[in-house]
Amino acid sequence: MNSISIVVAAYNRLPLLQRTIESTIASIRPGVYLVIVDDGSGEETSDYLQALKDRLGDRLILHRQLNRGPAAARAVGVELAPTELVCILDSDDCLEPGALDAILLEFRRKPNLDAVYSNVIVRDDFGTEVSQVHYPYYDDPSKMLEAVLLRPQVPFKHSGFTFRRAVGLELGNYDVRLKRKIDIDFLLKFLRAGKHVGHIEQPLISFRVHGKNISRSRLLGITCWWQIVYRHAPNPRVLVWALLFRTSVELGKMMAEQMGLLSNQRTLVGPTPDLRAPSSARFRRSVSLGLRRVIGLIGLDSILLLTAWMVAGLWESTRNSQDGFNLSSMLIVLSVSIGLMLIKGLYKDGRSRRNYLSIAETLTLAQLILLFQVWQSSGGIVLDTVFWLAWVLGIAFVCAGRLGVDMLISRLHWRGTARSPIFLIGTVEDTRQAMQLLEQDGCYTVVGQADVMAIDRRNWNETFEHICRLGVTEVFVCSWGVLQDRMFFYWNLWTAGIGLRILPIGSVGPEVPFQKSEVRLVAGLPSLRFRPPLVTGMDFWAKRIFDFVGSSLLLTVLAPVYGLIALSIKLDSAGPVFYGQTRIGLQGRPFKAWKFRTMVVDADRLQSQLEGRNETKDGILFKIKDDPRITRVGRYLRRYSLDELPQLFNVLRGQMSLVGPRPLPVRDVEKFCTHHLVRHEVLPGITGLWQVSGRSNILNFEDVIRLDVSYIQNWSFGLDFKVLLKTIKVVFRKEGAY
Repeated sequence: MNSISIVVAAYNRLPLLQRTIESTIASIRPGVYLVIVDDGSGEETSDYLQALKDRLGDRLILHRQLNRGPAAARAVGVELAPTELVCILDSDDCLEPGALDAILLEFRRKPNLDAVYSNVIVRDDFGTEVSQVHYPYYDDPSKMLEAVLLRPQVPFKHSGFTFRRAVGLELGNYDVRLKRKIDIDFLLKFLRAGKHVGHIEQPLISFRVHGKNISRSRLLGITCWWQIVYRHAPNPRVLVWALLFRTSVELGKMMAEQMGLLSNQRTLVGPTPDLRAPSSARFRRSVSLGLRRVIGLIGLDSILLLTAWMVAGLWESTRNSQDGFNLSSMLIVLSVSIGLMLIKGLYKDGRSRRNYLSIAETLTLAQLILLFQVWQSSGGIVLDTVFWLAWVLGIAFVCAGRLGVDMLISRLHWRGTARSPIFLIGTVEDTRQAMQLLEQDGCYTVVGQADVMAIDRRNWNETFEHICRLGVTEVFVCSWGVLQDRMFFYWNLWTAGIGLRILPIGSVGPEVPFQKSEVRLVAGLPSLRFRPPLVTGMDFWAKRIFDFVGSSLLLTVLAPVYGLIALSIKLDSAGPVFYGQTRIGLQGRPFKAWKFRTMVVDADRLQSQLEGRNETKDGILFKIKDDPRITRVGRYLRRYSLDELPQLFNVLRGQMSLVGPRPLPVRDVEKFCTHHLVRHEVLPGITGLWQVSGRSNILNFEDVIRLDVSYIQNWSFGLDFKVLLKTIKVVFRKEGAY
């Protein structure tokens, strides 16, 4: 048995489709056919497939049809296959070398075999192997159905599933009524019919995880699960409970997606959907090193302070034959002393831990607090001589200990150990000068460097992945002024928990987010240092949770207000209550932004006649006072921004946030310059800095962009909260509203 047909259902995604087809061409030989069903792809994909047909001739069977979905495309491919065996391949997966030979060998070894599937290799968008997935061997339909319902991830990949064409057609081919889970349904048909299904342990298929792996509606998925259970459940009582579990999991995922806790765009490499959003919350890269340093210093100081009190107590006991201290006293002493040193910042990295004068002042303050406590209590903590002797010895011991630690660390640095791994970015001349300065400082080890072109948007993903693999704690930039796409560079490092430091060697230039920066000395030079929070991602997760919970509560509380507004609109003018306008949102994706209708029904058509009255300076935004299209009720709604309330539904769906750059209509975005598009890198909002800084009174769009950029650069959950509070004030004062 040497003949087999590879069936591929194609619908756009040309770069991925090309990889898939190229992986099959090496296996095409006499008896091997490639069957491609073009399920309504665009012109570019169709042209590529036609050129492929001219290239392969009779070895390629090409069929074009209107878009009917993957099940219908696969069913047509099975019917068109000219061979006894059919191998299904997704348009974003690849055959591993020797895959077809291994499949054909399995059928020759087992003549009674009706179908076979294999394990798969998971690769990222660059083709690098990420992991391997080992699927169970299913010999019973109930066993498989229970497994796939009870596991969060379905343990079966349909690509590479090879079966006898006659058996597949006998069982009814692919069910075109199913929109999802068609692979599970098809395999269950084989198992329920008692067909012999085999499993190859060797991974024969490469499954690519990429930016196009977008999960569809989870509600649709739940419906498909119920359909599959209804068709195939041999033991309904057991499987209904499994299905209820699966349904709860899918509903939980759907809610998490809407809250922003789970992305429905599964990608291992590349920027996250929102510029500020990490893939998950994580500790900062340098946290472990910093925690070890702080814990070590606290332990050392505690031992030294305890030693000082013990020495003072022993000295007093030898003179007066009485105890000089007790354990409870020591706990109070250590708590007050260590607590004040933490507050004073004497455990931070850098020069702060070597500030001996500050150490003496802090320990003196601790002793005075303890002395005050003695005077306020009926009994003394320690004898007076012990108290003053312990004070002097404590300062001496702690300062000597810090000096010893500094000498040890300096010795380790000189030997090239105990240094922080860093990465350099800048021009050749600037990085060379930075290397010399950092070598003098002796605290850092340069594990990699790159030219300024490395953070260009075309090259940044590869550079960023390289930086992450090196495990650096900080990235030093020597030529900030000549870098492009600084904001993307800054936020990618921030959300990955990697520190950023700007050395003033080359030009610093504009667009430095000063709010989160601090000035630190490096080799005698003042540098700007940007330190991510201890746990990165928590602000963004808090924002998404707040958006979801806040919009849900507001929609519930304001339900009566919605009803009154809807009734007023209906009584005032003819037309619908809500108005949905296409706006451009995150990553340039269009969506319907909903508002209460405040204009006459044909307002969009009339706008072209009013363009001459546009009051904005550059014409990007469309703003006119006393717009004749606004209804009487609409004017009141606009004055108090009540027309924006339906956008809470957009927030609930995850299309918008409560705070962010306002999404603009297609008409405005079409007039954007390149630097204006940065506002699409974050989730749009109902309100933002623009709205609380003048709204319609700002007639120059460049001023709007400056406000949006300032918001993105300096964003934090606290800033969002301040904008929301200021929005309430602006709305009630009717500032800039018309």
